[in-house]
Amino acid sequence: MYSILLFGATSVGKSRIYARLSSSAPRVVSSCLNTTRDYEEFVVWKNPNGEDVALVDAAGIGDGLSEAGCAAIDMSFALLKKADLVLFVLDGKNAELTVLDYDNASKVRKFAKKTLLVINKCESKINLEAHKLLSLGFGEPIYISAEHNIGFLSLKSKIEERFGFELEERNTKNKKLLKFSILGRPNAGKSTLFNKIVGFERSITSQEQGTTRDVVSYEITYKDNKLILLDTAGLRKTYKRVVDEVENSSANIALASIRISNICMIIIDGFEGINQQDFYIIRKVIEAKKGIVIVVNKCDLIDAKAKEEIEWIIRNKVREISFLPILFISSKNENKFDFLMGEALRIFEEMNRKIGTSTLNKWLSSATSKHKPAAVSNHKFPMKAKYIVQVDGDIPSFKLFVNNKNLVDKNYIKYLSNSLREYFKIASSPVDIIILSSGNPYSDVNRK
Repeated sequence: MYSILLFGATSVGKSRIYARLSSSAPRVVSSCLNTTRDYEEFVVWKNPNGEDVALVDAAGIGDGLSEAGCAAIDMSFALLKKADLVLFVLDGKNAELTVLDYDNASKVRKFAKKTLLVINKCESKINLEAHKLLSLGFGEPIYISAEHNIGFLSLKSKIEERFGFELEERNTKNKKLLKFSILGRPNAGKSTLFNKIVGFERSITSQEQGTTRDVVSYEITYKDNKLILLDTAGLRKTYKRVVDEVENSSANIALASIRISNICMIIIDGFEGINQQDFYIIRKVIEAKKGIVIVVNKCDLIDAKAKEEIEWIIRNKVREISFLPILFISSKNENKFDFLMGEALRIFEEMNRKIGTSTLNKWLSSATSKHKPAAVSNHKFPMKAKYIVQVDGDIPSFKLFVNNKNLVDKNYIKYLSNSLREYFKIASSPVDIIILSSGNPYSDVNRK
């Protein structure tokens, strides 16, 4: 695989360039220095031989960094040594090249085999003088604006020229992979668990809250199944007003990862115990109708009584997931990651369960005979279930046709949902029952 690294100082717009070229999951972008920490890699193109050409966005080089920021820069230099092509990015709005720009250019010349000088933010006046840019030793600069989508055809042409082959767009159609996101509060151990599963330090970890800012993705193969694992930013208490621009963007992207995922692993800090923020995250996943794996981490720091209390609270507070297994682990000391992946695949199989119409209606007849629906208030007659069919969806989804949907009692639908789970052994996947009023299409009248 060929790799193209976006490299430069902080806040020159590398992540916006990455977003323009990759059209992948959104990155956290802001006017704050040192926003990007974890690198992101996305296969954007193929070469004529079918080999992948990936774009890599890494942390910008800057001063005054925390522990997590220093670790991010170390990662950027490691990626610089391995890159096949470097896009050295400068801010076109700056009046002069800085000492940091010259220092970064020196490092690029030392490690990189091929480099293109990219001047971003050139939608209006360009302040950097051409002769000073040429003095960096990377040839003619390429002027672009990631904000306004200017100059990207020229940039792609220059990349092809340096590689010596044409770039073909990667075909992502009909590629259905299990996307598995890791969610939770800050410092619950999400990134440590993520690194243990992928097998190396892919996500930066530290004791500093808010270390992870972007959604960090990595494709793994587990028992001949390809899955994309997503590590997300920690989500703080939602009832506090978050005024920090970077944290607010990180939180929004973490919540957006729920929508693009099939299954969400929710990490609970066993040492601190479960709180309202954990329940908020669980509710968000339930509302999105995604598969859920509940993991209580840091269990090396708590006793059996504390584990029982956490499990009791979860099962009684959130009735919708009372049927789910709750996994207790220590991401630092134990090796239950194989079991976690197996659990994710089991849930994914349940989510893709297909059931024949005749079998479904046999179950419906049995379920409604055992427990008949009662009449709801202000109505003389009860609901009558006529027939049921499965429809396409990301989870087992069914259309239940009744004589009058205004007669439906929510508790009765919960009964049917639980009965369906038990009958068809759908233990962990969400199910969706859509109620519609209709006559039976199999009757002679409707056939005519």
